[in-house]
Amino acid sequence: MQFRLRAAFVGACLLLSQAALAGSAADAAFLAARDAFAAGNRQAFERSAAGLQAHVLAPYIDYYRLRLDLDRASPDAVATFLERNADTVVAQRLRADWLRLLAKNEQWADYRAEYARLPQTSPVPEADLRCFALRARLDAADAAALDEAKQLWSTLDDAPGACTPLFTALFDAGRLSDDDIWARARRQMELRRPGQARTTLALLPASAQPSGNALEDIITNPARWLDRQPTNFSITRRGRELALMAIAQRARVDARTAERSLEVIAHRFSPEERGYAFSQLGWQGGQQLDARAVQWCRSADDALAGDEAFAWCARSALRAGNWRFLRDLIERMPEALASRPEWIYWGGRARSATGHVDQAHAQYRRISDEPSFYGLLASEELGQPHRLPPQAAPPTADEMRRAEQSLGMAPEARIPSGLEVFGDEQEDDKRGPADFSDADSFFNLPQSDDDEDDEDDLP
Repeated sequence: MQFRLRAAFVGACLLLSQAALAGSAADAAFLAARDAFAAGNRQAFERSAAGLQAHVLAPYIDYYRLRLDLDRASPDAVATFLERNADTVVAQRLRADWLRLLAKNEQWADYRAEYARLPQTSPVPEADLRCFALRARLDAADAAALDEAKQLWSTLDDAPGACTPLFTALFDAGRLSDDDIWARARRQMELRRPGQARTTLALLPASAQPSGNALEDIITNPARWLDRQPTNFSITRRGRELALMAIAQRARVDARTAERSLEVIAHRFSPEERGYAFSQLGWQGGQQLDARAVQWCRSADDALAGDEAFAWCARSALRAGNWRFLRDLIERMPEALASRPEWIYWGGRARSATGHVDQAHAQYRRISDEPSFYGLLASEELGQPHRLPPQAAPPTADEMRRAEQSLGMAPEARIPSGLEVFGDEQEDDKRGPADFSDADSFFNLPQSDDDEDDEDDLP
């Protein structure tokens, strides 16, 4: 028995190795062509690409060839490639490259037409393409584009340079206030993006902008920066905002130390500014498992904002068993965050713990049918069995055909099935545990610890 298994295993390896050897030369040529493309070496690329017309990755060769001279490519050549490779990843990659070239040349009418063919979901277009699209719409006097640009301003903190002209247009249209600009700069400094924060603050008058390398100095050594501030730093908004950024950066290292720095200068800030400082202490203190995090989050009051700050304050309240404050936090969370299964579940627990059982059950029912960890917990709270999701329908013949074409799976390259390799003799059905034990020993399969479900019910 063990001999038959060994022979079958060797046979399967030979079948696979023959297929690998047949394609090894072509695969090596493809990799060489790809490397030549990456190096921008047209001659080396063409040498390696010769004879790869039938390779399964031939569309990528055509893409590389077009991409090498895209600025001189004709619209017809691009359109032909996109049509021939419709609904493929490589086509969408070329379309994105082509859109960037159109934007660079400010061919906005062509950009609008081509962008309409780009899938808008799964995946969402890259940030620079979205900003270019809004600029193209502004070129066509589409006033609604300003509303969408304002939404990007509020959510896309790590924006590429392509978005800067869009945000400048937003400012020129009077759609951005000083509060908007400083709030965005705060968020970018929280992400440790001083360069982007400087670009944002460049919209302000020169007298209101940070001087020199102030933003980098705050990131590098916030304590030293605070110590060097003059006593009258708070007479300007710039001075107060930069001090708040330094407090936030110091809290990343040690929230207690940042709190002591804040105590010295807290009276210099407005209530909203103090609230922002406390929100940073609460956020970072929560990550540091500081027992004072809940109090800092409470002191932030209405200044608490952003998914990270809300989530860490909620975790601190949960860790402290403060159900009433946890319920309040979840009710104030941004809608997208509050709609996540973990916060729906913990919102239900908080309502139940504060005497609102009916409301808690309504929360549990929202996720009790979901095939997830928190869906299972919610169904247990409701005292109902957790229902498995319906079995997926088997793929149709057309779907299988399209999958084979997409993957380049020619019938002759199909890997033999287990029965074809091992045979279908009835005596195999009579194997006992010892036979399977021998087989496992022969293949020496490693055991993985990843099969253990080690979920933690703390979000």
